[in-house]
Amino acid sequence: MGGVCKGKETQRALRALRELRARSTAPPSQPSTYCPSLTLAMSPTANSPSYFQYVFDAALSDYARETGVDLATHPFAQTLQNCDSADRILDVLEEKAQHFRAYRDGNRKLIDRLKPIVQVLRAVSDILGEAALIVSQPNWSLSHS
Repeated sequence: MGGVCKGKETQRALRALRELRARSTAPPSQPSTYCPSLTLAMSPTANSPSYFQYVFDAALSDYARETGVDLATHPFAQTLQNCDSADRILDVLEEKAQHFRAYRDGNRKLIDRLKPIVQVLRAVSDILGEAALIVSQPNWSLSHS
């Protein structure tokens, strides 16, 4: 179940980033005294590091609002911040990928065992659904059998 939640969090994060990217060409929402030329003069340019920081901070904020998870204080973010080289970051990411693979493969046995049970329950459900549909028809009677 934890893997499903993580997947949903990732989907929310990606959706938030896509929405942010779509909005990034528009100026941020302003109070009623919005002045486009002043906003352009005061906002970071698309090529500046401060613009990237602005977009990144907005994405983090949107993600936190959508999921309730603050990535800036998440333990994994702290782990990445403690990395002293690109190789160490890649090592940490590879370790996480191995943990995910082990989790996924461990659940494969359970899924393989549940699959035939689910298939039988689905067939029974289909039969009962069709029987209920036949019985619920207004002209149905025992003389039809």
